[in-house]
Amino acid sequence: MSWCWAPEKGLPAPDAIVYLDLSIEKSMLRGEFGNERYEKEAFQVQVRDNFFKLKEESDVHWEVMDADQTVEALGEQIHEFAAKVVSDIGDKPIAYL
Repeated sequence: MSWCWAPEKGLPAPDAIVYLDLSIEKSMLRGEFGNERYEKEAFQVQVRDNFFKLKEESDVHWEVMDADQTVEALGEQIHEFAAKVVSDIGDKPIAYL
């Protein structure tokens, strides 16, 4: 018997993905970087690279935003993008994974 574990199957597909990007160099300048188990430079570089590989393989639009902004500026940028996505979706049916 063939079994495939795919817990996302049947869930609504995203209309878009917002990726908040921050370089490892800027991440390391933030307070207490490295104190957490996964806050190691090599690991974080690998994680970031893997997210960009996912982006390239995805059929969904990824909006990459510079996370090195004020909370207010980034919040406004996210809000504007989300409003555009909602407007563009209109009455399109929900897609599923």
